[in-house]
Amino acid sequence: LFFLLFLLLLFLFFSLFLLLLPLLPYFPFSSSRMGWKEGLDQLSSTHSKSPLTPSSQKLSRLSKGCVISLILCACFFVWFTTSPSQPSLNEPINAHETVMDRMDGAAENDDELVAMEEALLSGPDLFGETIDANLLKQVQASVRNLFYVKYVPSKPPSKRKVSVVFLHGANFDSSTWEDVGTPQLLAGLGYTCFAVDLPSFGKSTGNIAPKLRAVFMKALLNTLGAKNAVLVSPSMSGGFSIPLIMEKDVTSYLSGYIPVAPVAVESFSVEQYEKINLPALIVWGSKDISGAKRSTTLLKIPNSTSLEIKDGSHPCYLDNPEKFNEEVLGFVEKLRDRGDQ
Repeated sequence: LFFLLFLLLLFLFFSLFLLLLPLLPYFPFSSSRMGWKEGLDQLSSTHSKSPLTPSSQKLSRLSKGCVISLILCACFFVWFTTSPSQPSLNEPINAHETVMDRMDGAAENDDELVAMEEALLSGPDLFGETIDANLLKQVQASVRNLFYVKYVPSKPPSKRKVSVVFLHGANFDSSTWEDVGTPQLLAGLGYTCFAVDLPSFGKSTGNIAPKLRAVFMKALLNTLGAKNAVLVSPSMSGGFSIPLIMEKDVTSYLSGYIPVAPVAVESFSVEQYEKINLPALIVWGSKDISGAKRSTTLLKIPNSTSLEIKDGSHPCYLDNPEKFNEEVLGFVEKLRDRGDQ
């Protein structure tokens, strides 16, 4: 915007310069003996029927240059005022400029760049739970912008509106799930999905201290409006999701949990995992030794099932996305059917 305004001012200055150039010899500081009256008479003589002198021809050319410059300036002004403005950082971005649907009948996508503070203060808590006001203010001060992709269901959802929230690993961001195809598949079957860029990753800014991550996750789910959410949490994002599932009120926010070889498992005891009352699908790749070890601990969650991706590496969902998507869909549908009963 500032660049366009600069160009406009430049055009105006150039036009004014050309307009006044023929009169420069008649200014008081000029060495010419001709006064203002004589100069104006000479300018008017360029429009007479008498043959033009070399001096008057020069003045005529300059006059035409002024007219052309003014016309160009007017055209630029019309174009500038009628052209569509670009969205600011706090405005929604058209999803179809950045996200491609990969399936026939897949969901319509909405990319949104949300100011975290504005979003969290925009309404009451959707979950009926009270988040500590001081901790919430610290979260809001730590996160300037939060980027996520929303996948809107292409058909009406079930009676129990289950949503799925996708986090990501350290070397990835929300666009990874576009490649895997899981949110498109689920949205095409009636589930609202969100793929999130965690703070300091992708297009999100800020940083969250470990002690604030459970509060951040609650605020995130509240901001998204993701009720009965199933949380998919690979690798690094375990540092955000595991503190959340350790909260006593976790079932107010989540209906299911799908960790994929997450970190931070060792931060809590086996006894603490045994007390979690949350359905979970524990996923790891057969070639991921550390992921398999962590998954053994996570299987202490009473209502959990396992999924080992054969020949899968640490991001095993990339090695066999078809198997991963199939199992995630089955898990989500079981939660939906359980809620509809």
